[in-house]
Amino acid sequence: MLPNEPRAPQSARPAVEARRGSVQLTDPLSVTAGKAWRSMRTHPWLKVCALLISLLVWAVLIAGDEDVQREKTIADAVVTVVGLEALQSRALTVTDDLTSAPIKVKMRVRVAQRNYQTVTAQNFAPRLDLSRITQAGENQEIKFSQALTTYGTVLEFTPASITVNVEEYGQRSRIPVEVSPVGAASTPLWFDTPTADPAQVTVSGPRSLVDQVARASVKLPIETLDLSRTHNSISALIELQDSAGNPIQSPLMRVTSELVNMQSVRVDVDVYPMKELPIDTSIAVRGTPAHGYEINRTMMVPQTVMVAGPAAALERLQTIYVETPIDVSGASEAVQGRSGLRLAPELKYSSASEVVILAAVREATHTHTYSDVRVEVRGTDAALDSRIPLRAMSVTLSGPYLEMERVTADDIHLYVDASGLSAGDAILPVQCAVNNLSAFTFSPQMPEIMVTLVEREE
Repeated sequence: MLPNEPRAPQSARPAVEARRGSVQLTDPLSVTAGKAWRSMRTHPWLKVCALLISLLVWAVLIAGDEDVQREKTIADAVVTVVGLEALQSRALTVTDDLTSAPIKVKMRVRVAQRNYQTVTAQNFAPRLDLSRITQAGENQEIKFSQALTTYGTVLEFTPASITVNVEEYGQRSRIPVEVSPVGAASTPLWFDTPTADPAQVTVSGPRSLVDQVARASVKLPIETLDLSRTHNSISALIELQDSAGNPIQSPLMRVTSELVNMQSVRVDVDVYPMKELPIDTSIAVRGTPAHGYEINRTMMVPQTVMVAGPAAALERLQTIYVETPIDVSGASEAVQGRSGLRLAPELKYSSASEVVILAAVREATHTHTYSDVRVEVRGTDAALDSRIPLRAMSVTLSGPYLEMERVTADDIHLYVDASGLSAGDAILPVQCAVNNLSAFTFSPQMPEIMVTLVEREE
């Protein structure tokens, strides 16, 4: 008791003690809470512990309630483009490439606690619905949307929309498919005209591109053809081209045949080996030239022909013959004409179907042997006499036919030239002169003879 505290009357003290005892017995929880509060005020770390305990209790309660809604962010969600066919049914289409590379967005979603860990972008099916477009135009904004709501709601897309350009949708049918052979074969081969299946296609897409299409071109690589089988069938990719042959490349273009999308066509082609054969000249000319004339030579243009066909047929063929020989009957100059070629029915190809034939006609050379032609010595000195062992011999002459016909033995002069020789023996060549014959060759019985020169007796 403090010194100055007034002392309660002796009679009141039992009553106070009684009240104190009553409080302790009747309100122990409030007393405990009060002490805890005073202790937390005195010790701040207890506040932190209490906060952590509260958060823990809250988390346990939340985790235990599977219906509690939570927000989640999903990055790089792939957007599905839909509604293109509906847009095309209204004769419209986008001119932007929306398919070659995926469109990705970030999504902020609200989902139930039970699905928080397992939910993905596929559960919301984010999409870009092109069917919302109603008219052509540039820079049209289309917002992203969700197709499925089973697992929750998309609160926000980032970005929220995309800008596209729209123009009229065009379609053209009966575009021809043209096959272009490319490359070269390692061995000679011939192939028939390749055919494409289908032979025509339909192209669809933005009107500005469709109007440029002139053909659907496919390439046939020659090096891929196989000679071991006659019929070859390959698959070739389609390339759309304009009238100048420039490619039209766009993922927006669609190629179809009977409503089936086409990226390639089947190319069928028959392949055969090739062989080079000479054209036979032995029966290319008929008839006899004019009297005194002969065929000098026969020429062909071309001289050889490349043919193609089954290997068995090529193996037995060695030459090609003409159908109609040219006639040189009575000709005294060159004769030229044309003739078809006689080709085996098994052949599939020939580099030429006809040939130019040239028969060179010239004056014939006639050869005749004359007997007992006198041999004389010419050019001897007046003071000398000549003696030869053979006064006559045979000689063979060759010359122009018509001129040779007029030559007789009397027109032929065989001689040796002793000009400038003195008395004695000399071996001299036999020479020949023919009256009225300028060009000829001769072959005497003896090409040389011995000549003896002696002084003439008085």
